[in-house]
Amino acid sequence: MVQVSGPRIRGLREGLELTQLYLATVVGVTTETISRWERSESPTIKKENGLKLAAALEVELTELLVPGVEAEKTAREGAGGQSVEEPVGPSSAEHDPETVSPVRPGPGRQSFRPLLWGLIPIVFLIVAWFLRDLSSVPQPFTLEAIRVLPTHSAPGQVFPVVIRVTADDENSSSLLIREQLPPRCVLVSSLPKALEAAEGQLKWLGREGGDVQVVYLARCETQADVQTQVSFRGSVLLRRERHQESEIVGASQLELQPFHWADQDRDQRISDEEVLDVHDDFGVAEGLGLDVDRIEEMWLGSGYRWLPEQQAFEILP
Repeated sequence: MVQVSGPRIRGLREGLELTQLYLATVVGVTTETISRWERSESPTIKKENGLKLAAALEVELTELLVPGVEAEKTAREGAGGQSVEEPVGPSSAEHDPETVSPVRPGPGRQSFRPLLWGLIPIVFLIVAWFLRDLSSVPQPFTLEAIRVLPTHSAPGQVFPVVIRVTADDENSSSLLIREQLPPRCVLVSSLPKALEAAEGQLKWLGREGGDVQVVYLARCETQADVQTQVSFRGSVLLRRERHQESEIVGASQLELQPFHWADQDRDQRISDEEVLDVHDDFGVAEGLGLDVDRIEEMWLGSGYRWLPEQQAFEILP
């Protein structure tokens, strides 16, 4: 037998927000017995019931005992040496109208578990709804257009220009490439065929679904009283859920100088590295009439020179 503290039992129960009915069910006694224990009317209880009570209150049994009192010295014996503790067991529980078995925990900590489990499906539904809405929002993508242009060209001579467009989206969509030629520069040919607008503006319509490339040949005239550097500018417009426009980056300046455009270092000869660059960067323009054969003749010869009166190059043996 052990002697328990009624105020201690009540304080722990109320702190855990448990009902007397819940404690009675766990221990196996009536709610009236729990009430008597809390009022210290029956402070001496069986040790077995004390252990069940301590487990329900989430403490050790020693925390329920009256300090400094031995259980065997404080037990109140009834007639014939029996304890005056309230009868317990199945028969007493059956005759107590307040006892219901089995019962679920009251509004204590245990009662929150079903609520938490019930909230989990709701949380999943909210996340799924959010992800569905997020997938319907147009996602940003990268659109890039690069221009490849020689650094210089001789006045009146044809030179190539390549524009490469890439987008990090596999969906196909309409695109418009716009290129503005400098003043006194004209289009010679292009692939695909360009639509020429007023004031030297070129346009290409196409479909974006991977890399897109356009190439064209141009020619620029100059005079002694005008600047010898011309500028190219352009943009790419892509239609999706919304329109996105990107400026064409890369080379944009070309100088008009008496050197062949393939002669990058302007030393009046075509080196091995320079002829390889011609094929790598501008080989796609050969089908437009770019005279790659004459460039290779310059490469095989000792050099070339510019004839200003004829507006042509002479290949040196």
